[in-house]
Amino acid sequence: MNSLNNTDLKKLASQQKTIQIKVHLLALAHFKDSLSRAQIVKALKVSRNSVNKWVKTFFEKGLEGLEEKPCTGRPAYITEGQRKQLNEFIKKKVESPSGGRLVGSDIHDYIVKL
Repeated sequence: MNSLNNTDLKKLASQQKTIQIKVHLLALAHFKDSLSRAQIVKALKVSRNSVNKWVKTFFEKGLEGLEEKPCTGRPAYITEGQRKQLNEFIKKKVESPSGGRLVGSDIHDYIVKL
């Protein structure tokens, strides 16, 4: 608990760029200020399981444990080069004097042809 006492979590939260880390740090700040977990849940509108997880992670791994992990998931359907091509296609269509209106099927058809 000593590292929690020596850390200005509210100040640290205000310096963060992502809302997720801000919320994690604010939960810890409330915990440090002796709010119950139920009060933290109500104040931050998050689940009790999340608060429990953040507190546990902090005590096990410190502030580094609360950092965002890279998101994994399905790989992108198109490459970065194809994405740039699509971006150009959309810009040209939007700026075209004869059109400018695109619907999802137009974009889908263009991607399939890439």
